[in-house]
Formats: sequence, C-alpha cells, structure tokens
Amino acid sequence: MQSTKKRREAADQADHIDGFLLRIFVAVMEERSVSRAAMRLNIPQPTVSAALNRLRKAVGDPLVTRGRHAMVPTERADAMLIQARALLDEMGALCRGPLGDRANVPRRPFAIGTFDYIGPDFVPIVVNEVLRASPLTTVQVHQLSVSYDYMDALESGPLDLVIGNWAEPVPQLRHLNLFADETVCVVRKGHPLIRSGFDRTGYLDADHVGLIPYHVDRLGVIDEHLAKLGLKRNIRVVLPTFNGVANLVAHTDLVFTTCRSFIAGHARGLSLRVVRAPIAFPAITFRLLWHERSHRASEHQQMRANIAAALKRHFPKSRIGPRVGVASGRKGPGAAH
Repeated sequence: MQSTKKRREAADQADHIDGFLLRIFVAVMEERSVSRAAMRLNIPQPTVSAALNRLRKAVGDPLVTRGRHAMVPTERADAMLIQARALLDEMGALCRGPLGDRANVPRRPFAIGTFDYIGPDFVPIVVNEVLRASPLTTVQVHQLSVSYDYMDALESGPLDLVIGNWAEPVPQLRHLNLFADETVCVVRKGHPLIRSGFDRTGYLDADHVGLIPYHVDRLGVIDEHLAKLGLKRNIRVVLPTFNGVANLVAHTDLVFTTCRSFIAGHARGLSLRVVRAPIAFPAITFRLLWHERSHRASEHQQMRANIAAALKRHFPKSRIGPRVGVASGRKGPGAAH
C-alpha cells in the first residue's frame, strides 16, 4: 500500500515536469549561473528563475545553492543531470526521423572548444557548416587555454566537442580523426637561410621561436621528434600562445615550425615564406574529441558528422581517413611548434 502511494506521488510530480523545465535545468547546471543559462537559451532571466522554482517544487529539492564563485548543485541535482540529458535526447529523437533524415539536425546549443593553435580558418569553416546544416542550432566557441580542464568540461557538460591536434589521442575520450597536416617552416621573406639553402644543418643552427608546451612535463611535438633523432634546435624565444607568432617571425630572423593549415590563415598580409621542413617530421593529426556520455545522442552524432564533412571538403588532400575510436594513449594536446 505504501509503495503504491509513493508511485502515485512520483507520478504526480512527473506531471509538473516537461521538456522546457529539463532544458532550463541542464543549462543552469552546466553554466552554474541563472543569467548565463538565460543568455545561452536566449530567454529572459526571470523565466529561467521561475522555471527553476517550479522544478524545485516538483522534486522537493533546492537543486542548487550559492557557492563562493558560482552556483553549487545539490547531490540530488547531480543525480538528476544525467537522466535529464538522456530524457532530452530521447524527446528530441521522438520528434525526428532517422539519422540520415534531413529533419534530423541538432536543435540545441553546442559548445565547441578549440586551442589557439587551431588556424583562424577553422572556426568559420565549422560554424558555416553547422549553420547551413542545422538552422535551429546555436554555436558557442570556447578558446581553450593550458589551465582549462577540457576533459572535465566534456564529461560534465560545459563542452560538447573539442577540436585539436595531438601526438596521440587523449585517454578515455572518443575521437574522430579529421585530417593530417604537413609540418612546415615559416620565415620572413629575405631570410638568410632562403639564400644560403634551407638544409638540416641550417635549420638546427638557426634561431627558433617556440611555445610553452601544453603539458609542462613534456616536450612539444616538434622537439619530441627531434629528441628521438638525437637532435635539438636552438630555441631563442618562447611565447605563451600562438597569437603574434606570425608577426614576430615576419620582423625577425626567427624560424617557426608548425602545420601548414595554421600558418595559412595567420600569414595573410605578412611578408612570410612557407618552406618545406628539411627534417622529415610526422604529419600533425587533427582530431575531434567528445565524451562517452554524448556518444550515442542523435543530435551529437549529426553535429560530429557535419563538422567532419566540412573539414573533409576544405582539406580534401588529407593523408589519413576518418577513424573513430576510444583513445588508448596517454599523451594530450601537443601542437606543432
């Protein structure tokens, strides 16, 4: 008798919960802020607050409390979040056809993270494809930094996808190989090495500009490969980010080693020469990463397919084909520099 009463009470509570409340709940949980959730969903802040209060009454829990810097979810809210995301995916699938159907396009906000070594052309390519194929989707692009825990963000929800290049994929994350890019050297026009011959000895003896590795306990991709060959380049200048590297190289005799797609966008309008590297560096693989929690969500699948298609069209001469898997290596982001 008691269990029947509890089931009836649960059913009564469920009658007060709909997709709108769930979507707001997920947004508040991921943003840790009512105001940011309102901006993300493009609805007034009082509407978000009112919906959150309705949900609190329905489940009998405050859901979030105030922390020092942001809202802190209750244990009940943490437990609800996984179910709420799954329910929203199921509700979305209920209203759509099969994955291949044109109507099956992502309709929720998608947060995509990129590192600054991703060339300036990447974001327009990806965004243009998403807007074309998914007219009801909003896109949030996050510029990631060394200190940002993107693996936790993919797991907990603030990020849906990350685009980057790695020597090996990141452990415990799903990945899709997008394309492989050639490693090249960038120097100013009129650089002495251009006149004397850009050979292996000249490359190693030249003054180089490098960047702080994304992992302080490990060399970057270029220096790691040189170390395997028993070689070392002469790094004279180290910068914290890729921003400004192209302009620095254009006004000095420094040499910068990177992937061709990165420098293609940054070198426009500057007096630079892109030359083939005199040492056989491995191709730089660009990958799409996501967490297992969103792997089977239909909207997420379609978004991944859209991004992969856009980059494949833009880089048709890629030396690798797409491959999906779960990373098994233990190396993280390592841009060519």
